[in-house]
Amino acid sequence: MRRFVWIAILVAAALQAQQGGQATLPDGPGKAVFEKACTGCHGLENVVRVRMTKERWGTVVDDMVSRGASATDAEIDQIIAYLAANFGPPKPKQLAKESRKP
Repeated sequence: MRRFVWIAILVAAALQAQQGGQATLPDGPGKAVFEKACTGCHGLENVVRVRMTKERWGTVVDDMVSRGASATDAEIDQIIAYLAANFGPPKPKQLAKESRKP
């Protein structure tokens, strides 16, 4: 399972690098906490293209904490909620729009 998560993150980073776009985060509760705790070690490209459930984001965040990311339990909960709200699985309407793109 962890291998899949890392592969997805690496593929997303590679796609972002190919497109040369600047990654941005949507505003919302938890954004500042995410930026403080997570962007010191890696760029946003690793996040903005990946779509995961809240449970899978929780696994990724827990793994980052085990690797040295510093955040309180309350901040971790905010980060996971922020990621799930903004980078969760696509909703049916999003899937329909994406399937129509050329």
